[in-house]
Amino acid sequence: MLDSTTNIETLTVFEGELPQRALGHVLEWAGEHQQGLLENWELCRNRQHLKCERNINYRSKSRNLPCGSCAMPSVRDAKDEPVLASAIHADVDILITGDKDFSAVQIDRPVILTPAAFLEMPRQM
Repeated sequence: MLDSTTNIETLTVFEGELPQRALGHVLEWAGEHQQGLLENWELCRNRQHLKCERNINYRSKSRNLPCGSCAMPSVRDAKDEPVLASAIHADVDILITGDKDFSAVQIDRPVILTPAAFLEMPRQM
């Protein structure tokens, strides 16, 4: 598995590794979006919603995000809303969490799985 952690302030990899070509793409993209990444990182650190750059609307019981242009499914613990909002805005396929507050969230994407359920998924080649 390819995995790395990049410092968005210095644009350096401080954990893991990526092939040189992939690393170049990641750092180029991060450099182009560095200011927004830093702003959203600070919002996440303060458990606030990310800045919304696009209109996302999911069917289900929902409430409007502070940006006003998106609707997000309800999650039992309001403190978990930034996590779900981040996953939605990042357009992730799967959110893996052991937090039971996410178990009742009705959403098509991302698919919300427990670590055990994720490990039971068949591997795709």
